[in-house]
Amino acid sequence: MDVHLLSRLARTLGPPGFEDRVRAVIAEELAKMGYEAKTDAVGNLYVTLGSGRPLLVLAAHMDEVGFLVRHVEDSGFLRVVALGASALRSRRATRWSRWARGGTFRGSWGRRPRT
Repeated sequence: MDVHLLSRLARTLGPPGFEDRVRAVIAEELAKMGYEAKTDAVGNLYVTLGSGRPLLVLAAHMDEVGFLVRHVEDSGFLRVVALGASALRSRRATRWSRWARGGTFRGSWGRRPRT
């Protein structure tokens, strides 16, 4: 197992609809192994080996859980909506990365106490 590659893939941000960075890492690794990766119109990455009808397909997701910031409150809290399917309640007290024009920012989930 290539732990460095696994770490690189895990650290590469790729929320649903924005998998370009992950796709580039995978294509780069495939090129190092001598394979020519191709991307179709919807963003799937594939490699064809040999000719004739396909006998084997390996499929995996390139995206990860992601959220879109809809509003930044004056207090600094972010209002978000899920990209794809995700349960917001299961995210409490977990770390996250915010990917923005200015770079990547880290934080954690929280919630205002109800009064």
